[in-house]
Amino acid sequence: MTNKNETKAAETLYQKPKGSTKTISYANKKASAICDWIVLEKDNQPHAEMFYTYYTFGGKGRPVTFLFNGGPGASSVYLHLGAVGPYKTKLDKFGEYPASPATIIENKESWLAFTDLVFVDPVGTGWSRDVLPKKEGDKPSSDSEFYAIEKDLDSLGAFICQFLSTHERWLDPVFIAGESYGGFRVGHLAHRLQNKFGVGLSGAILISPALETNFFDYKDYTVLPWIDHIPSMALSAQVLGKSRTKGSAQEIIKQAKDLAVQKLGPIWTDPTQTLQAEKEKAYKQLADLIGLPAQFVIERHGRIDPLTFAKELLKSEHRLVSMYDATATKVDPFPHKPHCFEQDGLLDSERLYAPTINHYLRQVLGVKTDRNYNILSMEINGHWKQDKKKSVFATVDGASDQVRLGLASNPQMHVFFTHGLYDLVTPFFSTDRIVGLMTL
Repeated sequence: MTNKNETKAAETLYQKPKGSTKTISYANKKASAICDWIVLEKDNQPHAEMFYTYYTFGGKGRPVTFLFNGGPGASSVYLHLGAVGPYKTKLDKFGEYPASPATIIENKESWLAFTDLVFVDPVGTGWSRDVLPKKEGDKPSSDSEFYAIEKDLDSLGAFICQFLSTHERWLDPVFIAGESYGGFRVGHLAHRLQNKFGVGLSGAILISPALETNFFDYKDYTVLPWIDHIPSMALSAQVLGKSRTKGSAQEIIKQAKDLAVQKLGPIWTDPTQTLQAEKEKAYKQLADLIGLPAQFVIERHGRIDPLTFAKELLKSEHRLVSMYDATATKVDPFPHKPHCFEQDGLLDSERLYAPTINHYLRQVLGVKTDRNYNILSMEINGHWKQDKKKSVFATVDGASDQVRLGLASNPQMHVFFTHGLYDLVTPFFSTDRIVGLMTL
């Protein structure tokens, strides 16, 4: 006969969430879509549940690509239903957001045509959660040990290992791809997966990566952050009809790089070496390139950060420029207040992606769960930590050296960098410089 204590213990035994397997049609062929959780353990106990969506045409030897977004705090929905998955959220012409309700259409540009796909939600995003022992009176925590650089990277490494074992993919070509902070993850994993987890990589794809986070430190005493954004701002001003400098896109890029490196860089490095008249001449040239009033740029000694640029470029039209894609603009709700990053137009996409990802995973792919799908959490972003023991004065280790180490240990691995030309968050010139400095 079972006593009450045994019954209570049985009721509290851990149960992994139940996934689903469906057959979908893509490009007139049948593919399997598997939604499930991989459970990470600590001390032989469940520690985290990481949700993924896996698409495969089956067959041995087909590549498998693991994809994750950035933030940190973003789920994989933006790559999944916004870029490379077999289905995507429908947008209007030029990527503008349509009126609600949102709809899903087949994505003719999906990577599924040439690789199996695994969209991974890091812990805290999507339907991924940490598994914590609960005590009576405990309140849900907005913090987690997984909201940290090293722990996050190790959780992704462990996830990939378990996935390869679960789905018997160890001998197939393995690729990793990440966007923004996801590119930072990919850069680190390019070495860590091979060195620590024994996963041989065929390739790494870094999409608008944030390779060196200290390059986003806009202070009067830094130089590179100000330099890196100038070509992106110049191209953005040109495409929006505000640049006063003539030329093709490639000519604008060259002029912007030359101005940034040859004139503004030396001025910001040691202002005492340049006459005031020469400084103002350079500032006026910058103003013409990026479409802002000359006096506005001169007063700021040429230092125009992306938020200021996004606020000021279309100020006369009461519109904001998106930091993620300057070709996307929106009405400025507070034209007389300083720009706030949370007002960015592309962050308005949640009203489209929340309905489509929930409908797609629940109704189309058949996942049954009461969990809220966490698309983008600024709370996770705010709790993100540097968990590597270092001096209090040390900065975050960038991903560039890890790419170099990964290539050195596996020269056959391919690495591909790609950027949006109008991306003001992770500028392409930053990656151009870094790759040039790698001397590989």
